[in-house]
Amino acid sequence: MKEIEFSTYDVDEKGFIKNEKPRNLRDVYHDVSVELQQAGLLGDMDYFSMSSSLHCDDPVRLFPLRWKWIACYAVTGGSEGHYVHVDVTHRGADLESEKTETIFIGKTFSGMDNALEIAGALSKIMGA
Repeated sequence: MKEIEFSTYDVDEKGFIKNEKPRNLRDVYHDVSVELQQAGLLGDMDYFSMSSSLHCDDPVRLFPLRWKWIACYAVTGGSEGHYVHVDVTHRGADLESEKTETIFIGKTFSGMDNALEIAGALSKIMGA
């Protein structure tokens, strides 16, 4: 599994990053899905999608450039199955406050061990 890039950038002659720009969240989601598929884990899931709270119909939603933490974890569902969450804590629009959002969510009926395996893979893919 390879770690996903969340931004594009140039490197100057001294090796410093310049012109950093966040990637489109849909493109990041696509790359993460491909990595899960190649690891043989996407087929174990009932679904894996962008969080509905992110207004997925927004084609220009960008991955947070100033993120602080990424958390990938499994939880038992309220009625059935297990969910896998990917949360990002990042600076708010005012650049001072912090905001945590669930960006991706998946569900599996293959048990907690499988959900934990997927969460572990996502941690590697997301560089959490």
